[in-house]
Amino acid sequence: MRVRTGPWLPDLPPLDGGSLTVKNCLPILGGYAPLRSLESFSSALDSTCLGAVYVLDQAGDVQGFAGDAGKLYQLTGVSAAWADVSQVGGYATTGENTWNYTQLNQLLIATNYDDAIQYWDFPGGSTAFADLSADAPQAKYCTTVKGNVLIVGNVIDGTYGYGTQPYRLWTPSINDPTSWPDPDTDAAVQVLSVFRDLNPNFGHITGLIGGLASADAVAFQQRGVSRLIYTGVGQVLEHDELEGVRGTSAPRSICQAGGIAFYIGEDGFYAFDGSSSAPIGSGAVDQTFLGLVDQTLLHEIVSVAHPTRRLVYWAIPSNDGETLLFIHNVESKEWAYSDGIEVEEFARALSPGWTLEDLDSVYASLEDVPGSLDDPIWRGSKIPTLAAFNSTHELAIFGGDALEATLETVETEPFPGRRAHLDSIIPLTDAPSCSVRARLRDRQADAASDSVAVGLDDAGRCVIDACGRYMAWQLTIPAGAEWTQAQGLEVSAQPAGCANPSFTVASSIENPFLLDGDGQPLTDGSGELLLA
Repeated sequence: MRVRTGPWLPDLPPLDGGSLTVKNCLPILGGYAPLRSLESFSSALDSTCLGAVYVLDQAGDVQGFAGDAGKLYQLTGVSAAWADVSQVGGYATTGENTWNYTQLNQLLIATNYDDAIQYWDFPGGSTAFADLSADAPQAKYCTTVKGNVLIVGNVIDGTYGYGTQPYRLWTPSINDPTSWPDPDTDAAVQVLSVFRDLNPNFGHITGLIGGLASADAVAFQQRGVSRLIYTGVGQVLEHDELEGVRGTSAPRSICQAGGIAFYIGEDGFYAFDGSSSAPIGSGAVDQTFLGLVDQTLLHEIVSVAHPTRRLVYWAIPSNDGETLLFIHNVESKEWAYSDGIEVEEFARALSPGWTLEDLDSVYASLEDVPGSLDDPIWRGSKIPTLAAFNSTHELAIFGGDALEATLETVETEPFPGRRAHLDSIIPLTDAPSCSVRARLRDRQADAASDSVAVGLDDAGRCVIDACGRYMAWQLTIPAGAEWTQAQGLEVSAQPAGCANPSFTVASSIENPFLLDGDGQPLTDGSGELLLA
């Protein structure tokens, strides 16, 4: 019989439910692909990355920026070094605050709540970030709508006497983000500079996302989600309260892919299409996630949508101090996880393009270049590459060796009501080496016992001599193996005690007899039917 590995559904019972382990691999359509380790290609920031962004300037050139607690950086030259481009005196990003970015025409806007809103002027030839305006509020979050309208949220006003306003959205003058007149004046109305206060019962604003399928922007709060529509007339910025029972307290768990915003709510994983939220982890991974995550570090959860695959990643601080990756396939709705990669921030990296001579000048040899020479990060492709900052604050690509992958099947009862005897297993993968073990028990009340892991013989089989009523099988592909796909296992088994492997067992109560390979009842020497 053919048994597929996965799907990873640790919240379900193992029998006919879901796999307990699908680790260090990527869920793809029809199976799984390897998850590779991080290989750094940049210098290190001074401390933990608190936000990074890649943009294209007016000439179409790639510009990469990142920030830590005290500085903003620009990625420079073929050496991939981070240059300090902070304003004079640097910054004081404190507590749970992070850097958020949005591109407004040819300005890059950056907010961290503790300091004045920062900007970088591409046509103006900026060499350092600067304060956007002396009248602008400090802001935690920012986004752009309609291509030229800046919205900031969760603000502190030190100019007009409004003070701290954690529920407030604020826009500057239309087409002039440096002009922030008092929104409560006729002069502000004339230039469409307004603020809007969201429902305080929903908690603080925790994120802004622009450009969803049915909204100009979306504002997340701790217990609510609102759709934002920029009208340009009347109230200018309208909002509809779409969710009043859920939001997010993990701001960086929000990411966007294909007009959908993905986020982590108080009870698990969700997808928001601009109109409503749909659970994507319920009955699958939500309970496992809630049992593993460090609830005091929700602000450290980071997320990203893979640029070229229909995958969403969340890096999650766990109760035991490790970083776990939860990986979701948007198309197949399946999951996988990893406990072997430390990620402090994700990035969708663009490449300015390196020649072979450039790479040779940076690395001792071309063999030392991270990943493949065909990787878009080296070729200058405008298609982003999935990247991440590692635990030493260096930007890295998932281009190292494949991690050791463990893929388990759902537990099954091969011959209902009877024990089964295993003969051999053929792994359905292009991995050149792998091993398989069986997980066995005779009663649902029993703890599963594992057989010895068996590698491939010359015929490409794993020969396992084991018996049990309930069985699952675990495929392990070693670290460093070069493979592209794993789909499942071809399992050869027979009812325990039978000498002929062609025997099968009738599974219905109406016909509880032993059958031969053609499905015909078996009899003893006197012609009596043999009971299963």
